[in-house]
Amino acid sequence: RLALNKSPKTVRNAHGLLVSVLNVYAPDMRIKTTLPKMQKKIKRLPEVKDIIKAIKGSDVEIPCLLAMWCSLRMSEVRGAKKSNINGNILTIEDTIVTVGGEHIERNATKTVESTRQVRLPDVILKLINALPPEQEYLTKYTQSQIYKRFEALLDKHDIQHISFHDLRHLDASVMAMLNI
Repeated sequence: RLALNKSPKTVRNAHGLLVSVLNVYAPDMRIKTTLPKMQKKIKRLPEVKDIIKAIKGSDVEIPCLLAMWCSLRMSEVRGAKKSNINGNILTIEDTIVTVGGEHIERNATKTVESTRQVRLPDVILKLINALPPEQEYLTKYTQSQIYKRFEALLDKHDIQHISFHDLRHLDASVMAMLNI
């Protein structure tokens, strides 16, 4: 019944939870389930130059550039601090996530491999250096505020809507084109 009105991913996630619980509380029970097939969605991404034109000079330029140039997740963008920068190297080790409306600072990334260092290009360093001296975090906005501003810029420049996370996909696309 769940598959009638939910996506295959949602059904698979629910099934995975159920199987995990049953493995703990009824280890001898075996279930045979036919799960809905995942459907490949081809996402059409806008041109990088169009996004750069749209965000240039905006109050979310730094968060967007960090996502699309350095492949940072939203939580990593929100947790990035000036004190994490040494020269042109940004160490990604802090995140800010929102749970139930509460903003939680964590000294950990999503995965062990996500704790990393990225080289910041001069254009991003220049923007960071122009931030007020007392502003430690590279953005003062919440996840929702960043995304709403990003959406408004897409609308203003007549660019198809993409998620903030899709900026990371733009980064991956550019890297693939460069054979990196």
